[in-house]
Amino acid sequence: MLICLDFGGSSIKYGLLDDARLYSEPQKAIMEKDQVPNTFEDQETFLSAVYDLIQKLRDRYPVSGIAISYCGELDHEKGIIHSPGSYRFNGGFHMREALEAETGLPVAVENDGNAAMLAEWNFGSLKGYENAAMLVLGTGIAGSFVLDGALHTGKMGFSGILSMCPNDLTRPIGFENAAIATIASHFLMREYLTRIGKMEAEDMQMGRYLLDGKPFTGKDFFERLHASDPVARAVLETYAGNISRFLLTLQCVLEVEAVAFGGGITAQDSLIDAIQAAVDALYRDPLMETIRLPKPRVLRAGFGSDANLVGAALWFHELFQK
Repeated sequence: MLICLDFGGSSIKYGLLDDARLYSEPQKAIMEKDQVPNTFEDQETFLSAVYDLIQKLRDRYPVSGIAISYCGELDHEKGIIHSPGSYRFNGGFHMREALEAETGLPVAVENDGNAAMLAEWNFGSLKGYENAAMLVLGTGIAGSFVLDGALHTGKMGFSGILSMCPNDLTRPIGFENAAIATIASHFLMREYLTRIGKMEAEDMQMGRYLLDGKPFTGKDFFERLHASDPVARAVLETYAGNISRFLLTLQCVLEVEAVAFGGGITAQDSLIDAIQAAVDALYRDPLMETIRLPKPRVLRAGFGSDANLVGAALWFHELFQK
């Protein structure tokens, strides 16, 4: 059994994975799973929670290793975190070394975008593609690419740091002028609250918003959308348009055959449909028809929110087989 941990922007998802099923029945490999919110202010409380999760699972199951998906750029061979992501205290942290010393178990650490790609490319919606992209829409944007039949990570592991791609090339770089502000999932909540004149934020950088003093989440946004709220519909169309233009930028550089979308919000058919409609509309533009740039297929990640857990396990196997 493997303990799989997915360190995301809003929570730590964890699961127990039967690695005997990983290659034969990957969709059934995760035996149980849960999550805890990311409310950590320092590394001490963060590690205390992580060690507690690991120990609780080890008390109940025979565990042979720990596989981690992490929301930041890192050295996936050594398990050193370069960019801390949503865990601001983890820059330069030797995560693999620390967890192996604490638990006595082998540990593998992979970037969350790459983990999701490994799951989708091996077993999911991107299986069989030679050139493909994976975008995980969460608190940030995790990206990963398969180019010419191989996972592309970059020499130092920074390939796919899509959150910081600039929106407007005439303006200075910053979080307000980066893709994280326009295509990360919290755009939906922030833009909706702004348009109805009730903008509140508990932690804007972490994508935590309030409406009348209570948490306003992606689930709340889609409930309003499905209740035919015209403001929510307009916000979704704006968001899908942002994504379509971002995909155009990627396509001009990479020319992939397909793009798979992951992250919790992609479980919503309305989101995938809106992205597809926006991409179709963009490619009907006369300029695009003149350029004849190939249009990538828009796909939903087949593993959904489990992609990072499954992909982390795949990287664990690859790393220790080396």
